[in-house]
This record gives sequence, structure tokens and C-alpha cells, in this order.
Amino acid sequence: MSTDQQRRIKPIATRYGGLLFRSRLEARWALFFDRLHIPWEYEPQGFDVGGRPYLPDFLLGLGRILWAEVKPSVGADPDGEERWRSFLDAQPEGTRGVLLTPMTGQGQQFLTVEKCGERGDFQLAEDECHMWLSCSEGYHFDLRQLGSLTGCSQCGETRKCSSCDGTGLHKGGPVICYCCVPPGSGRVPASKNTAPWDLDKRVENAYDSARSERFDRRVSSG
Repeated sequence: MSTDQQRRIKPIATRYGGLLFRSRLEARWALFFDRLHIPWEYEPQGFDVGGRPYLPDFLLGLGRILWAEVKPSVGADPDGEERWRSFLDAQPEGTRGVLLTPMTGQGQQFLTVEKCGERGDFQLAEDECHMWLSCSEGYHFDLRQLGSLTGCSQCGETRKCSSCDGTGLHKGGPVICYCCVPPGSGRVPASKNTAPWDLDKRVENAYDSARSERFDRRVSSG
């Protein structure tokens, strides 16, 4: 489907969790966040961006501020994307943002941005390396680059098990290390290449659940 065709398609208003979302795609992302117990607010407040109004779609509670904007594809709404970028560029250092698109795989995204550095540089990563991963404690998720060694800001620190050899097993025997692989999480055991942020089966399950949800079809877009 071309970008012009996507622009002409009217989104379907969808009710989920007691809220009416402007599009079904937004509702799917809200369901995805719920499955991973990621706190979220939908359209919490509007802003003035260079004299133009801007209303972010989601504010996510991931230890640091992360604003999420939902679009049917990259380039489908150039004006909205520009306001998204301008809004983030005006935010304090450490503010993050992500442009969320339709769910097509293991949580790969197209655009992520972050204000960082002493000068508050605006960095943009236009790739598919950022994924929803689980921290070493196994209880928190965040949008990270695979192999990131940055600690979990929600855990407060990244702790390593002194008895674990990095494979998810205790030294000296086949005992599962619950510091690296919490019981029932379905996580892939930690490795030197991916710790402390690992792929997690729960992410795939959340995607499958969100992508297959039919929602309440009685809600109209009018």
C-alpha cells in the first residue's frame, strides 16, 4: 500500500480499557503495553509546537519519560512526524520518543530519538535495531537496542548473580538462576552478547495478543 493510499484511509475509532482511541492501531499498542505491564497514559496533554498544536499519543512510564507517537507508517503523516520531532527537540535532556508503526514482528521500530549529551544533542536513529526487551531482573521492559549494556532505570541498578556464569545456570550444576531467568518468565537465558537486555517470550506473546484482538466492532468512527 502506497503512502498516498494510507493517507486517504480513515482510521477506525476503537474502544479499549474504557477509552475511545482514535484508531485501532492505537488501541493495539495500548493492549500491548498492558500485556507487558508498561504504565501508559493516552493523550495526557497538548502542547504548542512553534505555534502549531501537538497532542502526543502516549506517555509511557519506563523509568524515564518516553513519548510515543503512533502512525500507520513512516512518511504517512509528514506534518505530524515533523511536529513530533520538533516537540521532542524542545524537551529536557534525557527525554525519549518513539514513532510506533503497525506490528509486523518482534517489536522492531523505525524511529527512536533521545536528547543526550552536555549540549542536549538531538539524536535520531533511523533503523530497526530498537526492540522491546526485558531487563536482567526480568520484571521490566523498555525500548532498547539489542545488546545494550545500559542498566534498567526502573530497577535502580543492574545486579548480577555472583553464582551465575552468564548462561542462566548456576556454576557447578544445572540449577536455573532466578536472578537471570525469573521463574515462569519464558525468557531466553542471559548471554554475554545481550545481557542485561534480552529477548523475552512475553514480548512475542504481547504482540500476538495485540495483533489478533478484534475489539468491540460496535464502535463507529463517526
